[in-house]
Amino acid sequence: MIYGGLLICLAILPGLVLMYKTYSMDRMEKEPKWLIILIILLGALSAIPAIILELVMEGLYNIFYTQGTVFYLFLENFIGVALVEEVCKYFAGRIPTWKNKNFDFKFDGVVYMVASAVGFAVLENILYVMQGGIKVALMRALLSVPAHVTCGIFMGLYYGKSKYAAVHLQNGKAQLYTFLSIFVPMLIHGFDDFCLSLGTGVVMCTYFVFIVGIYIYAYIVMKDFSREDYRI
Repeated sequence: MIYGGLLICLAILPGLVLMYKTYSMDRMEKEPKWLIILIILLGALSAIPAIILELVMEGLYNIFYTQGTVFYLFLENFIGVALVEEVCKYFAGRIPTWKNKNFDFKFDGVVYMVASAVGFAVLENILYVMQGGIKVALMRALLSVPAHVTCGIFMGLYYGKSKYAAVHLQNGKAQLYTFLSIFVPMLIHGFDDFCLSLGTGVVMCTYFVFIVGIYIYAYIVMKDFSREDYRI
């Protein structure tokens, strides 16, 4: 019982720490805590349609392609996992916020999408950690959870920009930023999973360089976005 409680805490803590860090960077006007909690819950629930869609797409891939080939892994990781999960997380963050009066600063988009990513990551983390134990908890705290949050950061950057463009009747820009808010996280997520699926020495070295670099870059971009934030 105690060990199980420890594992759950280890599964939840990384996401909450990153959520708090993101929330603290919202320097202009803090978002209501009830809204953040709602988005986290919706982010967690978005894992349900994501799992269903992933299973359906896996079945389709198995019909038309040979398992284990590079092309199969590419489709599985970039489309069957990354695209599906990022779309589900996007709508978990968008549905309660797009027309919400509290969405009045561009950086709010980052807070919302990170909350959605945290909800998804925490639920996923609990499932993996309860099966794999402390080693899995520590590994995912350094890799998987921050990767989800990093995708949430980039999703939120473009989500905030799309809201600004929509309010100012810049429909072309709004559509472009909406596309990028899903496409960029999909690329990051897909590359992450694709490297882990291949698992060769050179690929894993590339993966670790990439993941450290993208974490640092995401933090710098988010910090700059927060400092330059202004009302929509």
